[in-house]
Amino acid sequence: MNRKTSFCTFLLLISIIFSLLFVSCTGEKTKRLYLDNFWQWCVGAEDGSVPLSIITGEGLKKLAIDQEKNLEDIFEDKKGYVWLRADFSIPEHLKYQDLGLFVGSIRLASQVYVNGKTIGTSGAFPPKEFSSGTAVNGYVIPYGLLNQTDKNTVILKIWTNSVGSISSRVFVTNAQDVMISAEWENFFVSKLNLSFSAAMLLIAVFYLFMYLTRKQSKEHLMFALVNFFSSFYLLPFYISEVPWINANVFSYLWFSKIFSGIIAHITVYFATSFMREFLHQKESKLVFYIRLIILFIPCVMIMLAKNYGEYTILLPISFIFVAIQIGFGIYTVLKSLLNKDKDVYAILIGFSPVCLMVIVDFIVHIIFKNTTQPYFTIMGWQGSILAFLLILSVRYSRIYKQYEYLNGKLEAEVEQRTLDLMVTNKILNKEKEMSQRDMNMAVHIQKNFYPDLNQQFFGWDIAAYFQPQSGVSGDLFDFYENGDFIEGVSIFDVSGHGIPAGLVTMLSKNIIRREYQRGISQKRPLSKIMEDINTSIINGKGNIENYLTGLVIKLGKSYQVDRCKCQIVNAGHPHPLMYSVSKHEVIELYSKDKKSVGMIGIAGIAVDFPSFDFTMNNQDVLVLFTDGVNEYKNQFDEDYGKERLAEVLKNTGTSSAKKILLEILKDIKSFAQDVPQQDDITILVLKRNKEADYIPEL
Repeated sequence: MNRKTSFCTFLLLISIIFSLLFVSCTGEKTKRLYLDNFWQWCVGAEDGSVPLSIITGEGLKKLAIDQEKNLEDIFEDKKGYVWLRADFSIPEHLKYQDLGLFVGSIRLASQVYVNGKTIGTSGAFPPKEFSSGTAVNGYVIPYGLLNQTDKNTVILKIWTNSVGSISSRVFVTNAQDVMISAEWENFFVSKLNLSFSAAMLLIAVFYLFMYLTRKQSKEHLMFALVNFFSSFYLLPFYISEVPWINANVFSYLWFSKIFSGIIAHITVYFATSFMREFLHQKESKLVFYIRLIILFIPCVMIMLAKNYGEYTILLPISFIFVAIQIGFGIYTVLKSLLNKDKDVYAILIGFSPVCLMVIVDFIVHIIFKNTTQPYFTIMGWQGSILAFLLILSVRYSRIYKQYEYLNGKLEAEVEQRTLDLMVTNKILNKEKEMSQRDMNMAVHIQKNFYPDLNQQFFGWDIAAYFQPQSGVSGDLFDFYENGDFIEGVSIFDVSGHGIPAGLVTMLSKNIIRREYQRGISQKRPLSKIMEDINTSIINGKGNIENYLTGLVIKLGKSYQVDRCKCQIVNAGHPHPLMYSVSKHEVIELYSKDKKSVGMIGIAGIAVDFPSFDFTMNNQDVLVLFTDGVNEYKNQFDEDYGKERLAEVLKNTGTSSAKKILLEILKDIKSFAQDVPQQDDITILVLKRNKEADYIPEL
């Protein structure tokens, strides 16, 4: 069955149910004595005292049928006491038994007399006026109160205030028939509304909880609010069932303002919001504020009513804003229809009961002017609430089934992916083991390319520290010796990390050693040797992008026992530091030449490597390092810097090379705290000493 067929079937079913209800309500019992055509009336004093004419029956006016629903029109100010009188004789079939008087619903307040005795009241008279709402009244007339052979008199005292009405169906019959009729009608106009009100509160709590557990479903929040305010809107219809709500709690004016006026507007506002959220249509800020204004204006109008008369005038006017508010909902539905949104059919089905009952009320009350039937629109709204309860339940059930289906598929997919991952992990673990073996092999091979860290030469105290960040290193250093004498030293840093940088390092170390030794043997200037190193590395590494920074120092033969003339060339590397014993200061060694200094291994760029000389005296200390030292960062993203290194060197310059190196490492660790190493680190400490072992040049 498609959606359109379901929709038509649903409308037909609702029509049949309410048609049967209508027929059952209009069917009348036999043997009833109707008093509708016997009413005569007069007005009473402001204090509510009994007028003489209503007792004597003289000077009374015939109550027309069109006056029954508009008793307030008798007064110019729409407010006052109306007294009604009807005389009847007991038919033979009703004599000599307790009878009942069915008076239906009377507004605002009433008091019923039979033969001068009060048999019942509804509502409350001024000064604390209050209505019994839509409650239907049926009273028992005791046998002893009736005249079996003469006329009996029924008198109604009715208080009107802008509204005043009496049922068009007042009759006398046996007590059981009256009480059953009253209970039956009260069930539909009062008790049923009470039940629906309680159910709506429970629905509101349930869907509020649904929303709180999944806040993406805003239609649940809107549906909860619709039910919450609808529950309180029904209160005037079952006010007789809650006697604790009376004039001592509310004035009837404020009770009507709140529950029949303001809450009605709020309910329509959230009903329209529910339609939008159900259809997943976004609301612009402009429309949002317009709808709030449309809600705010009639509520203020109602609140400003000074008396019940003004309220009854303003209330119909305020419902113009209800129509506008509903217009936004209709626009939402039409937009969804144009967009062929399937959810719009659920909205149409849900609101069909209330729409259908609006049509029924129009036909019954406007066209046929039948005043004996209740207004079915309220029942239609309750039907819509139930319809949406069913629709949301089906929708939730469908989503839950989809969730179960997707969850099942997800579990199967996860299981399959888990198996795939297990296989992949095995492969990756094997590859990782192989990679680790390869890395260990590369580290081992690379370490064999470096000189011994504990190597010593005549005339020098040397300490070296070399620590890759991970695996193979991009740093390299070398000592150029001649027997037990050292003739030169170099330190370089290859850009990047890992195996590519490590391979370039090993390639470059051989090139640098070869070019340095060849250049020294050919007595080439140190700057030219660095140029040869640059050219050879560019040719050797090909298209590999890694470049190098570094410096080479030639340690010349001593021309005095305690002095050594040195020469340095720097290619973009951190300047070395020298501690001078005689001056007790740390000197940064760099060229004063203003020519540009380039890096090594970058093809197509003109570079220049100027050299300069410096002299080391006995006990002077030279420290070479890579940028992993001065650029080491702490937790505050601060660099260690050359200044801290120079300060450590100055404080420990008189110590051994090993002691100086240990103090430098200790200071770096204190600075970095728990921050891990970010780059390869190489530190060389060369101290000029051992005069006794110095062998002069022959």
